[in-house]
Formats: sequence, C-alpha cells, structure tokens
Amino acid sequence: LVIIISFLSILCIRLNCASTQGLCHRINMIIYILQMSDGRRLSKDLDWISDLDNSDLYTADHRDMALNKLVELNAKDISLRARVVCCEVNAEGKIIKSTQSLAAA
Repeated sequence: LVIIISFLSILCIRLNCASTQGLCHRINMIIYILQMSDGRRLSKDLDWISDLDNSDLYTADHRDMALNKLVELNAKDISLRARVVCCEVNAEGKIIKSTQSLAAA
C-alpha cells in the first residue's frame, strides 16, 4: 500500500493537475516549449525571441502538441534547427527548470 501511495504521489507531481495553473495543487508542473539551437524560443506570435519572459512564450501542455507545432514549422522552413524542451514551472507559470527533451532534424 505504501508503494502504491508513493507511486501515485510521484505521478501526481509529474502531471499537469489543472488547465489553469492557478488552480494547481501548488506542485511543480511540466510544460513544453520550442527552442532553437542558438537559444531563442518560440513566442505566441510564432516569432523566435531571445527574451526570457515566460508570458510571451508558446507553451504546450503535452509533448505531442509541441512536437506537432515543431513539425508544422519545419515544413515551412526546412533549415529550421529547433527542439522541444521540457520545462518545469511553478504555480505562477514561471519556468524554474528546463531540460532538453527531444531534438529535431
């Protein structure tokens, strides 16, 4: 029983627990962003920006949604060198940790 409870608590930490981050259980959540090899990130306006303001970034709640956006952008620009990056965000939506998740060719 203890193993099951600890597994469920770990699983809860890794999942988005609400569509609105303000309704979260105050546990760090995961989002996905798109990042170029030079560090620029995709904005909501689909421009590549170097500003680190989280409110302007394109974010996806699921890796497959971010990957679909990357494929769309890569179809328009075959020289695009970007990747999906997994980011941990706090309850306010601020990125607190990012790890490279998936490279695109």
